[in-house]
Amino acid sequence: MEPFTGSAADGSSSRDEVLETLDWSEKIQKALSGLSGDNFHGLYLSTTKTNHDHADIIESIEVYSLRTGRELN
Repeated sequence: MEPFTGSAADGSSSRDEVLETLDWSEKIQKALSGLSGDNFHGLYLSTTKTNHDHADIIESIEVYSLRTGRELN
């Protein structure tokens, strides 16, 4: 595996590819937003943390909150 050398800076040849990768976070958020089940209701994004500490890997950590079934009754 080769190290990531892309950039999202204006004028970068890899800008569109890099920004498209970041779109996955928004797509996942839209799919999960308001999700509910028998024992929970309202799954909502609380925080997104982007971790660049892995040299060639950029990690996006999504933290969600929800209300449990106890609060629904």
